[in-house]
Amino acid sequence: MNEMKPVDYKSLGKKYRRDIIHMAIAGGRGHLGAAFSLVEIIAVLFERILSFKPTDPHWAERDRVILSKGHGCMALYAALAEKGFFPKTEFDRFCKAGGILGGHPDHRLVPGVEHSTGSLGHGISVGIGMALAARMDKLKY
Repeated sequence: MNEMKPVDYKSLGKKYRRDIIHMAIAGGRGHLGAAFSLVEIIAVLFERILSFKPTDPHWAERDRVILSKGHGCMALYAALAEKGFFPKTEFDRFCKAGGILGGHPDHRLVPGVEHSTGSLGHGISVGIGMALAARMDKLKY
């Protein structure tokens, strides 16, 4: 778990929303409502709950976030960039050729994305599979 320090969630939420709008303008698209509705949840997860290492996105004991609602990916991207998984300059290439950030998260391209998503509802089965794998490997993520 990350060190416990005071977090101004209101300011962080505003920062994430500015980043989301930045991506939407840069890419000329994006699901703002889907992303905005996730901001507080994503902020609490990345500030208080998850264990992760941005410098080692495949760390075996990291916690996993499965964003079943792939349309909300801009909120996840905002948090991942804030935490240092990739530079915020990637926001300028949202949904553009050569960029890593697409309209749905792609685990092959985006550091910190655990599973490519898009189809609503499949996240629960993916998460259960990951949890069972953790149990089999005796890991606590």
